Amino acid sequence: MNGKDCYISGPSEGCYPSWPLILKFNAYPFLFELSPDVESKSEEHIRNQNSVIKQINEEILCCPAETFGPSKRFEILKRKAKIDETLSTFEDIFSKPSFFILIANLFICFSTLFLYLSRNERKVTSLLYCEWAFYGLNSFGCLIIFLWVAGEIPINDRKFREIFFQKTQNRIFSTETPEELRMEKWSLDKPDFVLTGWDILSFRRSTVFAIFGTLITYTLLILSK
Repeated sequence: MNGKDCYISGPSEGCYPSWPLILKFNAYPFLFELSPDVESKSEEHIRNQNSVIKQINEEILCCPAETFGPSKRFEILKRKAKIDETLSTFEDIFSKPSFFILIANLFICFSTLFLYLSRNERKVTSLLYCEWAFYGLNSFGCLIIFLWVAGEIPINDRKFREIFFQKTQNRIFSTETPEELRMEKWSLDKPDFVLTGWDILSFRRSTVFAIFGTLITYTLLILSK
């Protein structure tokens, strides 16, 4: 059939390119077996670490500037270092699985969107529309939720450094006593901690818009050919 598969039979028969169907029906069983367990554990761990960082930020904000001395700062930096170590270990374990899960979800979104936009003028059943919507929305929702949760890590990490330096500055001004901040500079003078997928895809909230734009752009480019 010239490289096309008849996806619907009967009066509403329509022929679609075979590769979107291959992507959809091969990627989705993979996600069904692997994705729920990996994503649930990943999101739970990331939420826990985000919660701990937020608690530290609140503790710094509530701490009077006069009592935010070297010993208090050392204690907080020590706790933050443990969080960073935990996140680094987490990334070493889940970086590759999360990357493949996100790519599989992206392929399902792409193939579903392609099937929807490339539908012909023949009648398409409501059941088929519901099936497409199920595959597409489920996969796109997984993409958004995971990237949104993981993207909170660099946001909280940046807030921690800003709050920490602001509180330290307030202490110096209030006590009018210059202090050496070598330990603080060594611990905090580094980029935001960002989780990645196999060191290829950065898990930031802005990545959601980049993926959405890529999805629409390449789908329309293929349809125009």
